[in-house]
Amino acid sequence: MRNTIILFLLGLVFFSCEKRESLDLPRRPYYPPEDYSHEQLDIIWKTYIGNTSISSTEETSGDGIDPLLYNGNVLVSFQPYQNPDEKRIKETLKMFDPDGNLIWTWSDHLTLDYRGGFKHAFISGDMVVVTNGKATYCIDLISGNTLWRDYKEVHSWRMSFHENMIFNTVLYGPVVDYNSSALFFRSFRGEPWKKIISFQREGDYIPFIGPPSVSVEPNGDVLLYFINSRSTIGQNNNTYWDLYCYNMTQSNIEWMIEDFDPGVKYGSHQPLIHGDKVIFYGPQTVFCADKLSGNIIWEKPMAPIIPRLKFKIFENNIIGLGNEIFSLNTENGILNWRQYDGITYTNDFAIGNEEAYIWLGGDLYVTDLNTGDLLHHFDPPENSYPKTEVMAIDEDRAVMYISDSRNLFCVKKPE
Repeated sequence: MRNTIILFLLGLVFFSCEKRESLDLPRRPYYPPEDYSHEQLDIIWKTYIGNTSISSTEETSGDGIDPLLYNGNVLVSFQPYQNPDEKRIKETLKMFDPDGNLIWTWSDHLTLDYRGGFKHAFISGDMVVVTNGKATYCIDLISGNTLWRDYKEVHSWRMSFHENMIFNTVLYGPVVDYNSSALFFRSFRGEPWKKIISFQREGDYIPFIGPPSVSVEPNGDVLLYFINSRSTIGQNNNTYWDLYCYNMTQSNIEWMIEDFDPGVKYGSHQPLIHGDKVIFYGPQTVFCADKLSGNIIWEKPMAPIIPRLKFKIFENNIIGLGNEIFSLNTENGILNWRQYDGITYTNDFAIGNEEAYIWLGGDLYVTDLNTGDLLHHFDPPENSYPKTEVMAIDEDRAVMYISDSRNLFCVKKPE
């Protein structure tokens, strides 16, 4: 009897140890069941953002930029309905005050600009820069007047911004046979684009420089962190991702990590800078390296990570959104929590206070960033399908701005 009790107790210890070791914070279901109670957004006001002169049958088309806050006002855009006989879509910017009143309208497009809607928008001081991949515009946020504009006859894919600096990644050569990739720079003041660095095609491998993140060091040196994707074209696609630290001030490469996470890859992403660390990911792993030396501090297997993973810094944690949503500690890579619902998130997300705001299937989900728990599940506004990926959150007024490419909604921020 005594031996039986001892064996039983040992079994309990073994079972409990096994349970703790195998947990590693398994994916918890996140997407709510069919009978989960939906909430309704508390709409303060909504205003039509299209042209009042066009008919209701035409209205507007396209996604537009995500709403941006400026001194309590909100900037949005829309694409007027495209006539099949026309090649141009003149995307229009509009600035509204906190009560929904129109302040100004902008539609000062270049004649050559027919590519379509704006892909990026960034505010610095009293200026905003918007681009659709070829045409770039800098606009005064107070008056709505154009400060400068240009057009590059190259294949421009990704832009990034830091304070008053603009970085533009371009590709050269025929559409299906790129020969090189280059990174350009200019300031918001409007000087011409300046080439920083370029990579040439090597055999079957074509380069593609991703958008850089920036760190300005105490000595004034500007360090750029970016991924160069080297890929073959065709069914047997083979891709290498190389992470670079480039000193723009000294015009030299400080360090490089070659093919840091072997596996199937598509495109590239923008690394994150957090203090003295640079954070990046591959198809299976999240990495953290010392930003000055390039030495790996930690790496966390998180397979499978989808190519379009979105990640942001919240306090000292990395919040990732892809085929799951998870939180990692930036100091050691320890997994805080992870949630999985079997759905691939293609949208970006917003962070407000201690919550993440995620659009999925037209609905809005609010997640507690400390625990990963679902706090709210909101239906979209009636007769609306929001196009917003990252809503604008005004913490001072406790409101959020959402756009569906036809209307701008001001809604009360959930408590």
